[in-house]
Amino acid sequence: MKEILVITNSLYPDLNANSNIAYEIAKFLKESYNCDVTVMGYRDNIFNYAGNENAVNIIEVKGISSINSIVKKCKQEGKMKLLLHPMAVLFVILRLLEREGELKKILYKKEIQKSIGKQNYDCIIAFSEPTYVLEALSEVDCNIPYISYKLDPWSYHYLRNTNKNELKKEMKSDEKASAIVITKAMENWVKTNGKKLNKKTYAFELPCVTEHAIGTKYEAFDDKKINCVFAGGLYKDIRNPRYMIELFKLIDSDKIILHIFGNLYHGLTMPENLPQNIIYHGNVDSEKSISIMQSADVLVNLGNTISNQMPSKVLTYISLGKPILNIVKIENCPSTEYLKEYPYAISVFENRRIDQGIINKIEDFCITMKGKGLPYKYIKEKYKECTLDYVGQELYSIIKKISK
Repeated sequence: MKEILVITNSLYPDLNANSNIAYEIAKFLKESYNCDVTVMGYRDNIFNYAGNENAVNIIEVKGISSINSIVKKCKQEGKMKLLLHPMAVLFVILRLLEREGELKKILYKKEIQKSIGKQNYDCIIAFSEPTYVLEALSEVDCNIPYISYKLDPWSYHYLRNTNKNELKKEMKSDEKASAIVITKAMENWVKTNGKKLNKKTYAFELPCVTEHAIGTKYEAFDDKKINCVFAGGLYKDIRNPRYMIELFKLIDSDKIILHIFGNLYHGLTMPENLPQNIIYHGNVDSEKSISIMQSADVLVNLGNTISNQMPSKVLTYISLGKPILNIVKIENCPSTEYLKEYPYAISVFENRRIDQGIINKIEDFCITMKGKGLPYKYIKEKYKECTLDYVGQELYSIIKKISK
């Protein structure tokens, strides 16, 4: 039996691609190969989880969630109260300098050192983005083989200015890693831009196609309407909802409702006085979001503004077999390739002016697609390489190879 440490950012059930993928892979390794798996991350205090988290061992990185909570509370009650919390002040200063990862790296490094001192791990799998997870692990002195699992680009990430210092950090992490896993979207970008992949690099699809048990019906939806759902994080830059909101403002509000679930990041705020057919519900945990998506008539995917980052959301949508309205921000968005042969999907491009033809197209799609769905058997066959089973087996073969 292999002992494995999986390191991610926020712990499940945060509505976050990193934490969800890391947790699902951890469960798969335990259930399929009888591995003793521990997941390390920080706790988001928003969610009081009472589910089957005990499927794997959990190590909480102390400090990050409490600092986040203090900062949020002080924003609500008065920023001057921050002065009573020196660590929170430091965190805010580092955030303004775009260096908040430095503090998180220190906290992770301390917890990693403590954990490997107590447990005899055969292998470590560290998920990134965020980059501080891999930076922390690369600075720990240990002889345990580890997999650098890059769900997003690193030095060439949309939020980071690529410079020699960032490249140096990435090269250090890559050098120490026993294996590197990247996404197919990143592999395609590397090849297109004439760059070379490290010899120990493997490229996999995101393992987001998996069969979900039928959850409780979301009672807030009006069955007489067509309920469209977007569930996920929204950002000022990479995934701004402005175009999506403008579209649904012009759609027949008596028939079609847009429900938005998820966090707002990087200072993004939801517009005031939204029309009656657009409802922002706030953040929900991962399990509830699946139940909500299962209850929807149409799922709305919002593409990213960069071509080397694959939005995991579209694969989660596909796995549910629901009709998908895909709003595309750039011409070479990876999402269009995955939806090309999905029979219940249409794509709308943001660079096209909104006119009555686009509005009619969306309305007709929503009305025609209400009540339709694809069986998981069909999806599993069509998107085999995106399934948790496929990626999990490939990953375990790497674990066996490097931990002999």
